[in-house]
This record gives sequence, C-alpha cells and structure tokens, in this order.
Amino acid sequence: MLLAQLCMADIRQLFICYKKLFYTIYAGWPEVKKDYVVRFLEREY
Repeated sequence: MLLAQLCMADIRQLFICYKKLFYTIYAGWPEVKKDYVVRFLEREY
C-alpha cells in the first residue's frame, strides 16, 4: 500500500494494492478519465 501511495500515477498498482485510495481519487476524476481508467484496467488487470 505504501508503494502504491508513493506512485499514484501507476493506476493499476494503486487499484490492486490500495483500493480505498484508488476509489477516493477515482471519484474526483472527470468522466473521460474514468472511462479511460476502466478500459485500461480491463486490458491490464
């Protein structure tokens, strides 16, 4: 979780290691970025 916090630009690691923080940050993103992240995680995870 600490590594995910230190590198929040790595969305996949943040999602895998620290879901609570991921969803907190995710809630503040615009819809376009949310759509991108969802598609990215579907491909990469």
